[in-house]
Parts: sequence; structure tokens; C-alpha cells
Amino acid sequence: MPITDVDEHITTLWREAARDLGIGLVSPFAAIGPRGESAAALAWLRDFGSPRGALVCSSADPDDLGRKALQWGYEIVDYDPFVYPSLYDRRLFIAMLARLGWTGPPESRPPWLDALGMHS
Repeated sequence: MPITDVDEHITTLWREAARDLGIGLVSPFAAIGPRGESAAALAWLRDFGSPRGALVCSSADPDDLGRKALQWGYEIVDYDPFVYPSLYDRRLFIAMLARLGWTGPPESRPPWLDALGMHS
């Protein structure tokens, strides 16, 4: 999958968020459908959005993952390059993750979700 400068920037921000917030992230990621088909995502967020996690799709989305992901049981992180800042902003990423909701095991729930009163 060819990656654009915007996609690279968004991926870099998500990797920084994963390090800072202690969340599971795999990037790049191949999402797998029910019949074994796959589609490329910029990143996969474990334990957020749905039991299968959440996907950050490419701006070009050549595999039409944005449409398929929900059918496959993943949640989608809204792709809007105008939402992303030029530098990592912890509050923005916490807000995006809180909107997705925690779906992982209770004992692994990040303490910053509870500290901010963000119960999902």
C-alpha cells in the first residue's frame, strides 16, 4: 500500500500515543475478514472500539477497508486529517480513545481513562 505524507504523519502520531498512553498498537496492520480476505490498515488499536479493536485506515483506502471493517467486526477511527495536529497532543488522543471506548479486560484498563472520569 503506498503511504502518503499525511498517512505517515498520522501513523507517527498514533505510535507516539501508544508509547505515551501505554496502549496496544500494531502498525502497519492487515485486517482479516470472515473468509480470510485481508485489507491494509495504517494501524490497529487493540482493546478499543470493539472486541476486535479499531482500525486507522489510509486516506486512499485502496482496499475499501473503511466499509468492510464494520462488517468484519472492527471499529474505525475517523479519518480526518484536519483533526490531527502537527505535533502529538495527548488530550486529543485521549479524547479519541475515550470516544472509541475500552473493550479490553478490566484489569488492563489504562488508569488515565478512570482518572479522567471516562468510563466506557
